[in-house]
Amino acid sequence: MLCSINKTLLVFFACCALAGGVSEAATKYSFKPTLFLGSGTHDVSTNPAGVTVAAWGGGSDYMGEANYSIFVQRYNATGIPLGRLLHIDPTSSGPSTAIYDPAVGIDPQGRFVVAYSDDSEATIRVRMYDAVGKYLKQLSVGADGDGPPDVAMDVNGNFVVTWQKFDMFVNKRYVRARRFDAQGNPSTDVFDVSAVGEADSLPHIAMSNTGDFAIVFQRSRTADCVDSPYSKANQCDDVVVRRFDAQAVPQGNELVVSDGNKSLDQAPDIAMDDVGNFVVVWQRFRDLCQGMLACDDIVARRYSSAGNLVGQLDVVADNSNADAVPRVVMDGTGKFVASWWRKNPAPGRVLFQAYDAGGVKLTTNAVDITDGMDTRWGSSSQVMDISNKGVLNVILDVSLSDECPGGNPSPLVYRRLIPSNW
Repeated sequence: MLCSINKTLLVFFACCALAGGVSEAATKYSFKPTLFLGSGTHDVSTNPAGVTVAAWGGGSDYMGEANYSIFVQRYNATGIPLGRLLHIDPTSSGPSTAIYDPAVGIDPQGRFVVAYSDDSEATIRVRMYDAVGKYLKQLSVGADGDGPPDVAMDVNGNFVVTWQKFDMFVNKRYVRARRFDAQGNPSTDVFDVSAVGEADSLPHIAMSNTGDFAIVFQRSRTADCVDSPYSKANQCDDVVVRRFDAQAVPQGNELVVSDGNKSLDQAPDIAMDDVGNFVVVWQRFRDLCQGMLACDDIVARRYSSAGNLVGQLDVVADNSNADAVPRVVMDGTGKFVASWWRKNPAPGRVLFQAYDAGGVKLTTNAVDITDGMDTRWGSSSQVMDISNKGVLNVILDVSLSDECPGGNPSPLVYRRLIPSNW
């Protein structure tokens, strides 16, 4: 099959199969054949049975044509495409010329939603689909969005969308959200997750089976960190979580997950199990690094469904690498996987570590998701989700010009990783 892809064939078929491998660890992972998708911002969501929805596109130039659309493809539990490639055209979304930043949520029945940013009045929109990929309806979540949305669904198909809003009067961003029932009816108005006076951004959401949810975000502060090797002048950012019940009623006060004014903590992510226990990961700045000006660690903290701290993990803690932009996913029983982008040595790799529900490593060494790939320097855009059998579905932004001459030099690829035991 030719590596250049036309509109008729569309962009989800595999144009080149990449070399696979198996990690040398207690739990071994088989790398299944990799599919080329397209380009642009992207997300992936997997339900407990392993049915996966991938979405990508928007805000990029692909094969010489402006591509401000979003594409969506479903896959079965073995990674085989289900049905046709879905296309969300900006002209069908309203008076817009570009849609981008897709976020996907899927329930156990296979029903799914795609949230995205629309350039018309900075609107956040959602498209709903049934379990066979039939388009149901489009929703306007809020005409005040700024930046990428995130979305999560419960077992009954109810869902919550979160996003960041820029307030021009205080020149700061803060986080908002809205809840919908399974029919797409709003069950709340748009509500504030964080205070307007704060500088909060980059929200991510996780949800339990019953609809309880938590939203994590980054809080920027122009203050020096103190008494810590993790410091940077005039910047000491926090990682904050807000917890809500299934009716979107706040549970307790804000939970500052990081160490307050003792560290620069950024780029958080969150995952939750069936009963509401959750884990947060983030990137912690380190100002001491061998041969480099700075490098970062990856930190994780585990919490009970009541918001009580259970334990902390130093996923990556050394002074020899720059590790950044972590992601985390969790299965229904609490087992979880944390991934991150290792910047050095160039061109960089994407790694992950698997843990049981008690925070004990399942993989003795970090597994290289990019085994057999040459990742693009500067790429940090891996996303992933997990089934209840531990199968990882990952989308990566990579450079594969040697494998696909004349094709897209920086495509997205979809890679599945199968654990030997889980």
